Amino acid sequence: MNNTTCKLRNTSFELMRLMLMFFIMWHHFIYVLDESLKTPAVITADTFFHTAVLCFVILSGYFSIHFKIQRLIELIAQVVFFSFGLTCIAIFCFGIGEWKGLITSFMPFTNGYYWFIAIYLQLYILAPFINIILEKINKKQYWYLIMVLSFLVFYVGMIRGGNVCNDGGKNIINFVLLYCIGNGIKRNETFLCNNIKKMRYILIGILSILLAIVLLITSSQNYSLLYIMKFIYTYNSPGLYIMAICIFMLFLTFKFHNNSLNIIAKSSLAIYLFHEHPLMKGLLYQDCISNIVGNMGGAILNMLLLSICLATAAICIDKVRDYLFEISNKQRKNKVNNDNRLRFSNKSIYRP
Repeated sequence: MNNTTCKLRNTSFELMRLMLMFFIMWHHFIYVLDESLKTPAVITADTFFHTAVLCFVILSGYFSIHFKIQRLIELIAQVVFFSFGLTCIAIFCFGIGEWKGLITSFMPFTNGYYWFIAIYLQLYILAPFINIILEKINKKQYWYLIMVLSFLVFYVGMIRGGNVCNDGGKNIINFVLLYCIGNGIKRNETFLCNNIKKMRYILIGILSILLAIVLLITSSQNYSLLYIMKFIYTYNSPGLYIMAICIFMLFLTFKFHNNSLNIIAKSSLAIYLFHEHPLMKGLLYQDCISNIVGNMGGAILNMLLLSICLATAAICIDKVRDYLFEISNKQRKNKVNNDNRLRFSNKSIYRP
């Protein structure tokens, strides 16, 4: 294998990022779906789609977040671009929202917009310190850390409903645990992938068993069984954790390269920012999906077509944004270089 091949980015991870964005969209579609269409099969599928956020954070832990102020600025700029741009469209084109929304759209992390981005930014800032801990601890200490975080997330947060993380897992403690799990998968990648075919069968088997349990529970009218869903569905539930880990590791067993997919996947976050804008999501999908009644086939077709259209629009807009930002950065760098040359030239002229 030559050096060029070694440096090729594994498109399996990029494909996963895109697929997870579709999972998030489908989960949001099912959430607003008419109650008559929320059959046990649909709820089971929704549980599967609900793993997307967990998989994203595990992916971050697998590769480790390398803090760069430039990358942080770019991420914030991307979020503000969609937040402000879509707010303008909502207010001026559709008369949705108020004028003060233009101001709050510049602060999408503090006003309830995009909860995932708000928590992810916390993780991004903390990542350098978490990385130091993960690099220095041994295997025994690593598992002790996982046990402590699991206790906080699953027992204190989910079972007891304590104030550590009682919001269904939408918090930094939960994200830190997922990040550490991703790091653990990276540590043991060679061992886990020694027998890829066997590993795939095991992972698919575990996923199938968990989804069959969900289908059985949701098909039953037994309230004691329905209580078990608490341990499978929420972001801080062990069942959803197991499913997310299985899905992530399934993608880990595949390796291929496709440059086109890599380029498209760079804009995967834009899909989330576009379709989940708080003012625009009613127009983009909520009204369309919630009005479907009594036609499961039509609902599925609509959700598939709508998700493709929204993803395509988001990616196209983000590519334009990326191009505009690149031009702006080049102009700024050229201006800085010209100013530096001018200062150097002036010093040379007046040097005694």
